[in-house]
Amino acid sequence: MDSTADKKMQESSKPVYMVIREDLLNDFNDRNISRLPSEREICEKYGVCRPTVQKALSYFIENDMIVRRPGKGTFFRENARKTIVRQKAKLVIRHDWQSWEGDSYFGETVQGIFDGLASSGISLTIEKFSGNLLYQLLQDKDTVSIWMSPEEQEMAAVRELAGSDCMTVLLNRQTDFPGVFWVSTDHFDEGVKAASYLNDENMAELIYFCSDAESSISKVRSEGMKSVSSRFKYSQCFFAQDKWQERFREAFRKQLNNLKPGTVAVLNNGALFPLAYEILKEKKLELNKDIFMLVFDDSREAAMMDVSVVAQPFLQIGRMGASIVSGKSSENRILLQALLKARNPQKII
Repeated sequence: MDSTADKKMQESSKPVYMVIREDLLNDFNDRNISRLPSEREICEKYGVCRPTVQKALSYFIENDMIVRRPGKGTFFRENARKTIVRQKAKLVIRHDWQSWEGDSYFGETVQGIFDGLASSGISLTIEKFSGNLLYQLLQDKDTVSIWMSPEEQEMAAVRELAGSDCMTVLLNRQTDFPGVFWVSTDHFDEGVKAASYLNDENMAELIYFCSDAESSISKVRSEGMKSVSSRFKYSQCFFAQDKWQERFREAFRKQLNNLKPGTVAVLNNGALFPLAYEILKEKKLELNKDIFMLVFDDSREAAMMDVSVVAQPFLQIGRMGASIVSGKSSENRILLQALLKARNPQKII
């Protein structure tokens, strides 16, 4: 394998066939090399098999950018000059998300993705996960899929896509599965930050509220909280994702019926806070007096109500995910740190 090509492939987050495709087009545009190497020469240069090379060339054939001349070789057409190899990206929303309007996580992350893809020539569409979408992505390997907080069903699809040489990028989730790229905050560290702060605040009891659909992230955060030598009693309250608003209200009201002094409700995402606050008003309970709260989310509403939040950099997550998709990032797996914004604004961990 050519040493320059080997180094470039190691540094790039893109699949090999995309690297080959872009190199050939750049040779034509920048160095005026109109004749393409033979398939065998490309295989030897990049250390790949013939199907990978054919996949790289398929874009040029489908877009009528090359012509084969018997006895002479394959050449770029003149009208192919300065053609940008356009890539498509699909943002995949989890199948059980009922609505994302007004969701700060969704809004800021998507804004970050659009910011990061600006001027890249990559188009972005958004779709909720389904079996039909998985089939489309398996057929269209030029489309990079970006997955927002995937859980069990989506992760199975991600593994299938990665195993079929399709490029996938996870946002706010981590995996060791080969060929899958991701950008995420350190969820274990988020749990440690939360528990350490609540320990310092002398909380007596911690109740962690989370949907059963978010078991992977809540498990890691829970492990982080439990790793801290704590003085408070710890319990976890799961509710079903189906009709999650009703399920959470039921679970939260039930816990309030047995409320003890020094209890803190830890909410797994910011969408739960308005529902919880509504119930406190209904029961005439005072926030930060009768009960305390901590939210895993950069919830502006919670912060305005003087509630502690473990803030995740959603905008940055989106931008870094986009940088992997566009090939601007040399890192394939990026771990970011969340910031604890404590109820006392003078105290930031």
